[in-house]
Amino acid sequence: MISAYSTCDEASVVPFGVGGGSARARRFRPADLIEDSRGRQAKTTVRRICRHQSLAQLVTLTYSEVPSYSAVSRHLDYFWESWKVVTRRPRPHYVAVCEWGNLHGRLHVHIGVDWWDELNCTEVCEKCDRYGVIAKTRRDLRGDELCIGCLWGRGFVGRPEQNADGRGMSGYLAKYLAKDLAAVHHDPHSGKKLVVGVPFGGKRYRASLGAKPTPLRVWTPSLEVAREVAFEVVGRGRDASYVWRSNDVEDSRVSDVEFFDFRERVVNV
Repeated sequence: MISAYSTCDEASVVPFGVGGGSARARRFRPADLIEDSRGRQAKTTVRRICRHQSLAQLVTLTYSEVPSYSAVSRHLDYFWESWKVVTRRPRPHYVAVCEWGNLHGRLHVHIGVDWWDELNCTEVCEKCDRYGVIAKTRRDLRGDELCIGCLWGRGFVGRPEQNADGRGMSGYLAKYLAKDLAAVHHDPHSGKKLVVGVPFGGKRYRASLGAKPTPLRVWTPSLEVAREVAFEVVGRGRDASYVWRSNDVEDSRVSDVEFFDFRERVVNV
């Protein structure tokens, strides 16, 4: 069977009769293998969302204090409601991943979006510039910018890098997904130990409704035909930039899956 993601330039091929094992075997897998599998699945889904929705800009929302993970989703909802009021637009497609910052130990919420330049956004304005960002960057603001710092209102906002695209974005977010969120961290203010869990209701990421691509699934009589269909439907005459197997880096629920990527690799300089 082939699963074709044309909008992502990806396809996966599963040999006939191959599956993820019995339900009992999956249920009694070691906890570390289950968590590792979930991490790989999350990376795959996040990558496809970024490509499918052309999310090319990475906005970082930080906290001035340490929040509980149970509140992060609610804070994001508040942010999007404010965004809708100011922009007079419906909630856009996005994907969000959390990370504990290396420098100050603060919680970061990295969000892939596609509207920063279009809406003439700035991360800080004269009203909310608590850290002297405008002076340090020698930025001239006209006063008609959409200030994301004011909409967020809970900490510093990181300006997105301009050299990323839907492919590069997925690499950034996959890196953050790989970091251990369930470890013990320290409150940057009090120094007390914090035992945290996984945000977004136990999920590693949060995405807008309808952001995930729907694959075209085709049954083929042989593995060779499946590969040919993958190159014809998704590749459209191009060679695959690279091919890998599930046992190496991908979704471990099904073994021996071949993944084809028909986009060139992006190297951020």
